Amino acid sequence: MKKPKGHVIWLTGLSGSGKTTLATALRKRLQKMNVPVHGVDGDVARQTFSKDLGFAPIDRALNCSRAAHVASYLKDFSIVICSFISPLQEMRDYAREMADGRFSEVWVNCPIEECINRDPKGMYGKLIDGKLNGIPFTGMHPRAPYIHPEFPELVLHTNVESVDESVQKIIDYLEEEEIV
Repeated sequence: MKKPKGHVIWLTGLSGSGKTTLATALRKRLQKMNVPVHGVDGDVARQTFSKDLGFAPIDRALNCSRAAHVASYLKDFSIVICSFISPLQEMRDYAREMADGRFSEVWVNCPIEECINRDPKGMYGKLIDGKLNGIPFTGMHPRAPYIHPEFPELVLHTNVESVDESVQKIIDYLEEEEIV
């Protein structure tokens, strides 16, 4: 196998769409293929290099900006899988710019109804129960919209595809583009 090119794979989608699950499964598959790989996850970012941030629009943008900087450094050595809601196109465009052309935007497209049913962190339940009153929750509040990607390199439909099917689509894409 040839040495893979460094690259950023940016998984974007609503909370509960499957970004972290896909990132974990993709990282394992790439490791089995002996591809150097790193992961940068939104939840981990919030507990580490972005723990000083809240959820105001400026904080959300800064969180994505920090992640884009981390990914831009790691991409010189590996495939970097980033899983961030990154609700606005400007956030994703900034991450693309930071990656110097070695970037693929992957929309983890899952209907909000399915995300609510999954609710892996219990956030939608808290919102519905009124425990998050006043907090703009992405995709559920006019001040926190999720604007789907304009021209993603890949769209995954996690409400109808298995994790393995979605991961295989990413692997196929990476091979077709000669990234791995």
